[in-house]
Amino acid sequence: MPRTPEQYERLRARRRQEILDAALRVYGARGFHGTEIAEIAREVGIATGLVHHYFKAKEHLFRTLFAETLAQAKTSLDQVFGREAPASEILVDLVGAYLKGAAIAPQYIRFFARAEQDYREIVEPEKVGDFERLLNGLDQALRALIRRGISEGAFIQGDPDLLAAMVRGVIERVTLFVVERAITDERPLARETAARCLALLSLGALPGKETRS
Repeated sequence: MPRTPEQYERLRARRRQEILDAALRVYGARGFHGTEIAEIAREVGIATGLVHHYFKAKEHLFRTLFAETLAQAKTSLDQVFGREAPASEILVDLVGAYLKGAAIAPQYIRFFARAEQDYREIVEPEKVGDFERLLNGLDQALRALIRRGISEGAFIQGDPDLLAAMVRGVIERVTLFVVERAITDERPLARETAARCLALLSLGALPGKETRS
């Protein structure tokens, strides 16, 4: 029995997503220049020519992958930062979201680690600025969150740019630790990391460290 147009479109959408998911995994492991369309096809279990049926060239595939992955990341960040809650609670949510993502989908962490190095070679020149704004969205949102925490009296007075860089450094290092160690239950580590970030913003030092008067 022939497929209906709706079934055909669902099949196309599913196959397209399978190709993008495979490209994400291979790219995270090998980078842009080390990734071949044939390898992506093998990962999916289809002929190389079928990948080209969906994406006319490697650059087209990766531009699509970058755009869609960053859009998903922006949506996730907007959900965390857009919540009506004290700044300290949102920071705890942010840490939890990052580490949960690292535990259940480490390929996305590997993707972003590569993307910061490769995007200028892949993204169309006229869209580099848009890409950089998306890529830097976390920094902007984190600085705004810290400014709000300072105004709420929850965080110490200080340079929001510096404090954001310090907090992001802690989150990113622990996120990579989760990926490298293949940790599947990130919750204890998320609680400890959130506590350390809050201590950093509240006291200017990690727990167990004395502060100078």
